[in-house]
Amino acid sequence: MEIVRAIKCEKCGHLMEMPIKKEEPKPKKERKRKLVRWKDSEVQYLKDYYAVSGAETIAKALSKTTSSVANKASQLGLKRKATAERTLS
Repeated sequence: MEIVRAIKCEKCGHLMEMPIKKEEPKPKKERKRKLVRWKDSEVQYLKDYYAVSGAETIAKALSKTTSSVANKASQLGLKRKATAERTLS
């Protein structure tokens, strides 16, 4: 079943039926993530301070997201010290 609409002719005034084209939805554009590599100095900072500072503090210091810091620490096999050990240091 074709969808039509009535349009009035400007010259004579009679009604004409015009088919309505159904527009195809535009495909959504995929967002491209910008790959930001870690500098050697940032990795070293992470290794030096992750155990005592944690992801939030390091993220602020390096201007990175907390999840980025946590993911990199996980990739490097870094762990946080236990709470009691951090408070005694």
